Amino acid sequence: MKFKASFWIIAILLFCAVCSNGQELDSLSRKVDKKELPYPWSKKKEVALNVTNLAKLFVPLNFSGLTNQDVILKTKWYFKKVALRIDFGADIDFNDEFSPGGFYLAVGYERRRAIYKDKWFYTTGWSGVITGNDDEGVIGVLKHFGMEYNLHPSVTLGTDTGLLFGVFTDDFNLKLVSPTSLFLQMRF
Repeated sequence: MKFKASFWIIAILLFCAVCSNGQELDSLSRKVDKKELPYPWSKKKEVALNVTNLAKLFVPLNFSGLTNQDVILKTKWYFKKVALRIDFGADIDFNDEFSPGGFYLAVGYERRRAIYKDKWFYTTGWSGVITGNDDEGVIGVLKHFGMEYNLHPSVTLGTDTGLLFGVFTDDFNLKLVSPTSLFLQMRF
């Protein structure tokens, strides 16, 4: 898969759009005393971009036989302990008049737990998934698991895996979603 500058420009524009919408949600939410919040990520918003292709340019990550996950952008709105999670992705061919070759949408919840101090985190949750491409379409439920490393109090690097139960082009099946994508996540 070739690195396309136009892809990254669109990804950055989507990132900025989600950040500006987050400011509106702040004005609607009530002020909470920090002593009431059980975790540093409570009452925060997070946006993650798939940076796998960018990382491959600088580090040989040995992803030669694997395909990337469909998720390009993740957004999370944490309450006290759980988050509303929306994952979105699309395979867009810019040479074919913006016709999408595939899409991915998952909506669900997530719970995060600290594993080691404030550096390593484990996430888990459930999501409803609708995805499709030229070959197959899937409607199902995803049980996702993730690992995150805290680079900075508001920046993490992580990956996800999961089990997808659902209808795969007219047949009920189970699929393991391999952890082949790296996500750079910003918390604000």
